[in-house]
This record gives sequence, C-alpha cells and structure tokens, in this order.
Amino acid sequence: MTRVATRWLLLAALLLSACSPPPRTSPTVEAAPYRLRRLPPEPKEMLVALFALSQVPLSVSPTCAGVGTERDDATLGQYLSGFLAELSNPEASNAITTSAVEEQSESGIMIWICSVMIRHAHGEDIWSWGIEFSVRASDRVVLADSVRCLGAG
Repeated sequence: MTRVATRWLLLAALLLSACSPPPRTSPTVEAAPYRLRRLPPEPKEMLVALFALSQVPLSVSPTCAGVGTERDDATLGQYLSGFLAELSNPEASNAITTSAVEEQSESGIMIWICSVMIRHAHGEDIWSWGIEFSVRASDRVVLADSVRCLGAG
C-alpha cells in the first residue's frame, strides 16, 4: 500500500510541476518574440506586432505608468483595449494611424521605430493614444522592452 501511495504522490508532483510557469530568470520584459514578415513594416504587420505585445506589463516604461482607461489596467493589451472600446460611437471621427521610420539606435544597430496611434474626435472630446516600439532590422524581431506609451487628450 505504501508503494502505491508513493507512486501516486510522485505522479501528482510531476503533473503539478508541469502546470507551473517557468521561473523568471531575469528582470527584463518577457513576451513571446515576434518577427515581422518584411521590412519596411506595413500597417497590418505593425498591428499584428502590437497584438503580440499585449501581455507586456505597463511597467515596461515610465511613459506607460498610469495611462490605462481603468485604474487596474496592467498590460499593454488592457491599455489598448480601453481606448479601442471608445471607438464604438458611430457619430465620432475615429482612426488608427501607423508610421515606421528606420534609424540607427544608440548601440549602433539599425532599427525601425513603429508607432500605432488610436485617434478619437467627437465634439470637444478629442484625443490620440498609442504605442511606439522598435524592430531590430537585422532579424525583424520586435523588441518588447522598447515599448513606450504615447498620447494626449
């Protein structure tokens, strides 16, 4: 009976460890790496990259501190979803704009600076909020720790 109980405990321990998230090994921003399909970045590809960054915490940059539409917004996805939800008014003038500029980073590598802005205008209610992120030109990888929150309104 003791052998059977020991085997069940071992099996349970193995199953529980398989369900646990891996330990964090560094304080850097962790997001599934996303690689653009082509350069220069096209608007659709920049939006796909933005979706890939949705789980990045707002703590990634001081520019993202407290910028969500609700006090408990903690990720880029929550930040963006709040502003996108505001675009549902058919009487408002809304737009999503993108831009991409190639430049050399401070460390000497070529990067693309991508910007996605959500714009809203309805009467005196006018604002524009969004995200800027970098893409390493050599391998087209989106750099999750380069995110900055942009906007005014």
